[in-house]
Amino acid sequence: MIFLLLILLAPLNLKAATIDLHLHMATDVALPLFFDGRPSEGPAQAQKHTEIFKNQISVKDLRAGNVRLVMATIYAFDVVSHLRGGYLKEIHRQIEAIEKWTEENSETAMIVRSPQDAEAVLSSNEYRLGLILAVEGTHGVTSQAAVDSLYDAGVRMITIAHMSKKSPWAGAADIRYVFFSNCLHKGKPNSKRNPIGLTELGKELLPYAVKKGILIDLAHSSDRTFRDVTAQMPNMPLLFSHEAARELTPCERTVDQAKLDYARKSGSMVGLSFDARRTGGTIADLLEHAKIMVRDGGYGVLALGTDFNGFPPRAQGLATTEGLAEVLSSLEQAGVTGPRQSAENFLNLWRRFLGYSAHIAAR
Repeated sequence: MIFLLLILLAPLNLKAATIDLHLHMATDVALPLFFDGRPSEGPAQAQKHTEIFKNQISVKDLRAGNVRLVMATIYAFDVVSHLRGGYLKEIHRQIEAIEKWTEENSETAMIVRSPQDAEAVLSSNEYRLGLILAVEGTHGVTSQAAVDSLYDAGVRMITIAHMSKKSPWAGAADIRYVFFSNCLHKGKPNSKRNPIGLTELGKELLPYAVKKGILIDLAHSSDRTFRDVTAQMPNMPLLFSHEAARELTPCERTVDQAKLDYARKSGSMVGLSFDARRTGGTIADLLEHAKIMVRDGGYGVLALGTDFNGFPPRAQGLATTEGLAEVLSSLEQAGVTGPRQSAENFLNLWRRFLGYSAHIAAR
């Protein structure tokens, strides 16, 4: 009943638009002295697709691609967090930087904390950019109070595992990210699987976060974590924020048939990664991954998950957000039109997730 009410209350005047499920807005704060620049209306600083320590985001380019919603992803480096007062302080420092940036660009940008906020962005006749705060990794989120702190600060999505084989909440995919990565587009099959799934802490804090209304992202998670999460929270809409198709990139850090089947049945969404290691070095390679995701996950499954201002090398032609319009046009020409409507698809997912959240909270 709650789900039906949420759908019936949805407005009918939303503009078709795109969502990027994984984009970093405060990397200059996360990694001071090393990362140059921050998003602005002007051109991005990066010139080459291999330049990972220069700003790659221009709001002008997001506007050109009609990207109206982004998961403004926050990542706290362990060393930096240790030097600057701890993980949560570092997360809040980046949140404050994003809030300040939004205030400075208030004619265009706003923080989105609810589906109603997202509706305001998507129904505006003028271009608006809605930033949904997201946290990548749980290595400092070790109590209900920490979850409360993130939610109260506006965080609405959390990636429960990240790179470490055993994060506090769950196991991550067992791959090497640097120095001879063993997770490559059309590379040698990697059969290694991390046997760690949800930890005891994860089994406690996952449902707590869901009841609070925090969306769950399983990018980086081990296959065992995926199975544990979907067993504990069956049919819950999930996000896989920046992904490649395992059919082309045979390693654990990808979406396989089981995940795409689940996405189709539950109405989950997958963000197409621009990481050249996992989705290839060209836009044509990206299209191959997108076609598989839509074939197995359904029309509405696909969004973008660019990881701009993260640290992976991008495909040729995607040095910065300037390449977004070409990617979206290429997807349309290939018959993959879902990303153009992915913002509204995400809004529907968010509403269904909150209905799910309310249901389990009432049990």
